[in-house]
Amino acid sequence: MTQTRNRARVANFFAVLAYLNISVQWVFAFVLFMPVLISLVATWQQPAPSEPVFNNPIDVQGEPNVAGFVFIAVVVTAMVLLTAYFAAKVPLTIIRASRKVTQDGSDALAQAVLRARHKKVTKKARMQLGPRMKLAIKLTAVILPVVLTFFSRLLPDTTLDPAVALFVGAGLGLVSIVLVFAQLLAGRFLSVKPTDLW
Repeated sequence: MTQTRNRARVANFFAVLAYLNISVQWVFAFVLFMPVLISLVATWQQPAPSEPVFNNPIDVQGEPNVAGFVFIAVVVTAMVLLTAYFAAKVPLTIIRASRKVTQDGSDALAQAVLRARHKKVTKKARMQLGPRMKLAIKLTAVILPVVLTFFSRLLPDTTLDPAVALFVGAGLGLVSIVLVFAQLLAGRFLSVKPTDLW
């Protein structure tokens, strides 16, 4: 049992890397569309014209404030600790959520496909169709950000050269696809049941 579990862990390591890479893909696609989203929000929240605001420079004189420096040091230390905590916690959250989404999504999709084919929804039929649905969900999650990256060149305000954006997006997509298929190959090579793969 332990040997089987270890084999599944080795194969699922590639899934972990794929999920993390897919999340980087989605963040990259979101960043490309960020200027458009910001301009949309800015047009919705047009401020009413008001009196002009004059900025007066602040003239600081006197001795440096030790309490202020201590406060800044405490805030900076707290921010560094929070960043370290979230840097360790976010990948685990992404992995758990991705695993749950692919598992639940593949079960629901398998049931829908079986019902559409007018077949009985049995545990055996779901187990046979489930791994294919997982692969379909993963490939969809990989391909959609690449398509969004491709269409980002049509945006009026681009923060990045469209050719560079497409190169980076396609590169991330290629790495994700390689990792997804590496998981499948490792699972097949190590004789892991398809239902044990994430």
